[in-house]
Amino acid sequence: SEYSIKAFGNGGVELYYDGSKKLQTQSWGTQFYGDLHATDDIRINLGTGNDLSIYHSSSNAGSYIQNSTGHLNIEAPAGNSVRLRKNGTAEVLLKAISDGAVELYYDNSKKVETYSSGIKLNGTSNVWIQDSGKLICGGGSDLQLYHDGTNSYVKDAGAGILILAGSQVQIANAGATENIAKFIPDGAVELYYDN
Repeated sequence: SEYSIKAFGNGGVELYYDGSKKLQTQSWGTQFYGDLHATDDIRINLGTGNDLSIYHSSSNAGSYIQNSTGHLNIEAPAGNSVRLRKNGTAEVLLKAISDGAVELYYDNSKKVETYSSGIKLNGTSNVWIQDSGKLICGGGSDLQLYHDGTNSYVKDAGAGILILAGSQVQIANAGATENIAKFIPDGAVELYYDN
């Protein structure tokens, strides 16, 4: 009363489970009507030399997509994005929009995004650079901003002059509660002692 296998002359073969079709061969290959399941450590290998492998490792408790030849490409059509999301949720970790930005998230809150002119930090995001790590500007590392573990530096290490420009430039104490010097455009230069 139920088919298990149907084989058609000059045609396909169909496999059934409890009367429900699960697999069918076609002129172009094989079509599945359900999940394809591989147990732990069993690889789904693609390519003549097993160039791409997809599997879950029981020993490392992790899942892997491994590419051994050429580039691993993940493509999205124009106007759409490639997203990495937290399992079982809509929480975005990373979003790459075709013809647009790449966005990085922390706990579903966008922190960094690229745009046509560079990179933008969102909200109250900070950039943390460890001791002796430098923020470097210029082709010859001309301007450097860093902390060496003891002292902090704004260093002009290249050609030209270090220019500080502002509507008014002030130098204050570490808590920004006392003035040390003020440089007022079209006006005075003021130096302070104990505020």
